[in-house]
Amino acid sequence: RSALERSRIENAVLETDELGAVHQFLNAAAEVEACAAEAENPLLGEYLGGFARPEELVRHLDRIMDPAGGIQDQASPELAAARAGVRQARDRVRSHLEERAQSNALRSLLQEGRVTLRQGRYVLPVKAESQGRVKGVVHAASGSGETVFMEPLDAVSLNNALEQAENQALREEYKVRVLATRAVARAREDLQGAV
Repeated sequence: RSALERSRIENAVLETDELGAVHQFLNAAAEVEACAAEAENPLLGEYLGGFARPEELVRHLDRIMDPAGGIQDQASPELAAARAGVRQARDRVRSHLEERAQSNALRSLLQEGRVTLRQGRYVLPVKAESQGRVKGVVHAASGSGETVFMEPLDAVSLNNALEQAENQALREEYKVRVLATRAVARAREDLQGAV
């Protein structure tokens, strides 16, 4: 009910989980309708089948929502392109850092040769005593203090590109949620009668 109430507020935009809840409700209503159609008791069938699902909203949410309740890439061509850009940017920065971790210049300076994520940035786990030998930005340190998580300077632009791609994907997802919220608002009266 709160998602329905929020949808009527001017300029409100439902969160993904709220849209997922509306979608899940509509899917459950379809199952109830199917049970009502099969009911041999006319009164039960009349009671259970009394909710007319707003088909325009059902089609809209079926197109944009994935089975887990998230917004799928194909919700819009722009979102699909933006999320593909995120995957490409992530692959570029990870590949670059994996190559750096295996290089002769860095291998002995690292606590371990794997790429990790700290504060939203891909970094390398550098031995604390070696941090002065690696040019980069320290984003965190281990609890023991033996490891610092550094973003090498040559990875900064790649991490920045990833952050820009993620922001673009968030903007495109927001646009999808705006349109979905409008669709919920248009169907709000039909839905409130069933809730």
